[in-house]
Amino acid sequence: MTAASPPDDLDTRLMIQVAQGDLAAFEQLVRRNQSIAWSLAWRCLSDPAEAQDVVQDAFVKIYRAAPRYRPTAKFRTYLARW
Repeated sequence: MTAASPPDDLDTRLMIQVAQGDLAAFEQLVRRNQSIAWSLAWRCLSDPAEAQDVVQDAFVKIYRAAPRYRPTAKFRTYLARW
């Protein structure tokens, strides 16, 4: 991968499919990343219920923003922004 080329990983490909309206790809993307997102939120918030709420909200925002997604970094970097 060069600096000008987008990352080529499964999560990035799934997110591109989500941007095209593929709900099954979104479900797979959530399944693949929800535990890492929850762990990050829990470390920041120290409250499991609040961490779950934050993760759910993040994935809703990601889904809504999918048409504007540009694969300039790995999906997990994108996820951490939300």
